Amino acid sequence: GALRHDRYSDYGTSTTPKLSFKWRAAPTFAFRGSYAEGFRAPGPAENGNSATAGFAGYLQVTSGNPDIKPEKAKSYNLGFVFEPTPSSSIVFDYYKVVRTNEIIGADGTLVVGPTQGTGTPLTTVPGQLPNSLIVYDENGDIDAIFAPYINGGKTITHGFDVEAKQRVDLGEMGRVTGTVNWNHIRRFARIIDGLAYEYAGTHGPFVLSSAAGTPKNKLSFDLTWDYAQISSTVRMNYVGSMRAIDHFGAPYDPEATEGV
Repeated sequence: GALRHDRYSDYGTSTTPKLSFKWRAAPTFAFRGSYAEGFRAPGPAENGNSATAGFAGYLQVTSGNPDIKPEKAKSYNLGFVFEPTPSSSIVFDYYKVVRTNEIIGADGTLVVGPTQGTGTPLTTVPGQLPNSLIVYDENGDIDAIFAPYINGGKTITHGFDVEAKQRVDLGEMGRVTGTVNWNHIRRFARIIDGLAYEYAGTHGPFVLSSAAGTPKNKLSFDLTWDYAQISSTVRMNYVGSMRAIDHFGAPYDPEATEGV
């Protein structure tokens, strides 16, 4: 068990615990798990007197919010380690992370919603998020959006990691180790005002994901040869397919909120 206490001059204090266990049920088999809480303090750009800008077909400007609160998180892990021989092992870990008070920037999908993709030319109107604005150009298309950082709903992520490893002794030629890693994301949902936006299996919006997006499956295979003082590794990576959309679910498919 562990307990941590932090104090930040610009928002206050946080106390976060962690509990973990490992039970060796047999010489070759063990269960393990953990529960932990965490937080993320807002940064200077999020609670200060500043703004950031990006471009995703139109200008997206996010301004600081001095009333922003820190994000909080709870994480759960449960898995096992199986070592049938001294040279082989299989590890399985299931994880779930729930983040609340999530700090949200000027996400165009959330600010515009399903009905404000076009508007009256050369007008500025309120967006779907509090204190947000949408600016339309001379053709009635979106020219820019403005929104402060806010504490939105929550994000739920869960999936599992699997690692399989096998080592082969080659005698005077050293040894070869093969390792396979598989990460599967079952769910990556952001819930705001009771509506779920599912990002697993999509490239995600500009403000949430990197260029790599959020594929449901990632695999890697490593083959390492150790000989004397030399170690050589060959690696192959596989990234699962993704839909070229911002997200599944609300507001375009309300039924996708079920089971979140």
